[in-house]
Amino acid sequence: MEARTKDEYFRVALALLADHGVTGVTIANLCAALDVTKGSFYHHFESGPDFMRAFLVDWESKYAKPAVEDARDIADPIERLNRLKPLVVGLHHEAESAIRALARTDDYAAAVQSRVDAERIQVVTESIAALGIGNDEASDLAHIAVAMLIGAQHMSRPVDREQLARQLDGFERWLTARRREPRASV
Repeated sequence: MEARTKDEYFRVALALLADHGVTGVTIANLCAALDVTKGSFYHHFESGPDFMRAFLVDWESKYAKPAVEDARDIADPIERLNRLKPLVVGLHHEAESAIRALARTDDYAAAVQSRVDAERIQVVTESIAALGIGNDEASDLAHIAVAMLIGAQHMSRPVDREQLARQLDGFERWLTARRREPRASV
């Protein structure tokens, strides 16, 4: 048996979450998948809950934040939304769905998921507002866009990525058309 890194434990946890949900992420399952002893696990983590907190922080920093940060570097709002679409479609939806389920009963997971959703909503709100749509309406539309993602994660297993991509394309077409509509003067 070779030594394993924390990243390897996190990678296996992501796969276990996707395949079996949160109940599949046990110390025994992690160690079996990595072909290590429980001592190896305890070399890196104090306990199961300690592992899960570290995993959630890793998931947030490696999988959730980079897409938002990459998008913020793009000035044109339509280009920004276009950059986000393949990232959103390519998310590890099955694992994220399990994290959302965990967030319903675990305060730490709920806080992480809430931050991730808030960042996503914020970047989409900023993009929509940059199209000339008022901030309140832009926020409502951003909530709808993120709700589409969350809904897709729960409507089919595995997530129908082609359908999600079509829905996001339709949302973009609607926004582009909305952008061109003349504004009523007050």
